[in-house]
Amino acid sequence: MQRYLIFTETDPNPVEAYLNSSGCTDIIIRKFSYGTELDFHCRTGVVLEQLEKFFLLTRTQELRDENTDPDKIRAIEIKAREDEITRKANLLISQERFWEAHTVIEDLWKSYRGRKREFYRGAILLAASMTHFQMGKERIAKIVYEKARSVLLFSGMASGLLNQVPEDFQYPVRFEVKIT
Repeated sequence: MQRYLIFTETDPNPVEAYLNSSGCTDIIIRKFSYGTELDFHCRTGVVLEQLEKFFLLTRTQELRDENTDPDKIRAIEIKAREDEITRKANLLISQERFWEAHTVIEDLWKSYRGRKREFYRGAILLAASMTHFQMGKERIAKIVYEKARSVLLFSGMASGLLNQVPEDFQYPVRFEVKIT
């Protein structure tokens, strides 16, 4: 089974019902300020063909191009593309696509050790807190948000990022992943 994403500005309930009735599984709904993302697994070609008539369908493997896949290149090459990767993450964050941003930042997190690794871990946790909120898990979102702030503070490299992040949880927090 492949994992897919759909973005919609309309009511996601009919799409979710269609996915359920078509044998798609592991359906996750994340609500943005401007719409909804449905994240699911599916193998039925007919279902996907129908969905593609109405939605932009993204396979999750497409979130990372070959050049940012840590299984295909060494960590040193990822580090060389750090600016490009953070620009991609920042674009996704500006669009409230926090789950996708988290997956992009993970490549950098896996490539570093020490304080820089903690910085990227904090950014991932911050994106994860927004994702939990999008999924209706406000209590968990607040816990993860507090952890993110703590990790970012501990990294000693996040003063600029922490200035963008309110002390108390709110949604959405649009931030830029940039080391200061």
